[in-house]
Amino acid sequence: MKKPALIDLLGQEKIIATIGICKNAGKTTVLNYLLQSMYKHFRIGITSIGYDGEESDLITMLPKPRIKVFPGMLVATSTSCLEKTGIRYQIVCDTGITTAVGSTVIINILSEGFIEVSGPAMNSQIKTVGDRMLSLGCQKIIVDGAAGRLSFAAYADCSILSIGAAVSTDMDKVVGIAKHAVEILSLKSCGDDRQARNSYGWEGPLTAPYAVKESDGGLVFYFRGVMSDKDIIEIMNEYKDNSLSKTAVVKDAAAIFISPRNFFKFRMKNGDIQVSNPVNLAALTINPMSPYGQWFDAEEFLVKMGEAVVFPVYNIKNEEVVSYEK
Repeated sequence: MKKPALIDLLGQEKIIATIGICKNAGKTTVLNYLLQSMYKHFRIGITSIGYDGEESDLITMLPKPRIKVFPGMLVATSTSCLEKTGIRYQIVCDTGITTAVGSTVIINILSEGFIEVSGPAMNSQIKTVGDRMLSLGCQKIIVDGAAGRLSFAAYADCSILSIGAAVSTDMDKVVGIAKHAVEILSLKSCGDDRQARNSYGWEGPLTAPYAVKESDGGLVFYFRGVMSDKDIIEIMNEYKDNSLSKTAVVKDAAAIFISPRNFFKFRMKNGDIQVSNPVNLAALTINPMSPYGQWFDAEEFLVKMGEAVVFPVYNIKNEEVVSYEK
């Protein structure tokens, strides 16, 4: 059986994160697509980052998609979620991780059906659970992300980003938002946090939003937390010599809150942004349907997005893809 193109694109990556820019971006549809496409080829493990506990969308009141599982899959979820499922399963082990909705256990699925998944709430725990499932024989692990929560993706081998018409009724605006998100999530690595501190000569805690250091004929700005538009504008106003390279170092993509306009201006002024914990973004998926009533033309949306992001873009519902060279 020929595997779908998206599966081929994921290659040998073992831990795969599904992340969404907003609610109703089609992230769960992507997750179910991956599960149905891969379970005959690989031993699959599933978990999630946290849990929202909603059976329906609080705004639209429409039922939220559920995760369909198949026999032989391993699922890391909370004990409270197991009380709601009708499928047969066997508890393999307790991970020792406790969340607000119960202990996180790993179960072996014995019958086909639907299940709610509530995994660890902390990013570092995602890797712990993933490694545990790998040791139990899983070949591919899918981590279901929460809308807008991106930092955990750095702990995965690769990520799939979803965006849809739910963001805005203006297709061009949605395309622009996706383009900016892909650029931020594709930022190159400067090495991990400790390596960055050693490379740039910082010691001890930072008290200001960022520290400045001369390095190789340029300047490096090491951020202790988030980087905002205010910070970037301040740097551009204070260091106006465009012959001087300016490198901003941030922990991860989730700590970057700058507009596309300021991102572009900073790069035009010999600026660069690097991250300590990079995300390996494999693909972008689109959802032309919106629960708010405004739907996009699927083919036009796919083509426009593919031209804008210069990245593999998929419409999972139709199994269509537009792929341009990076």
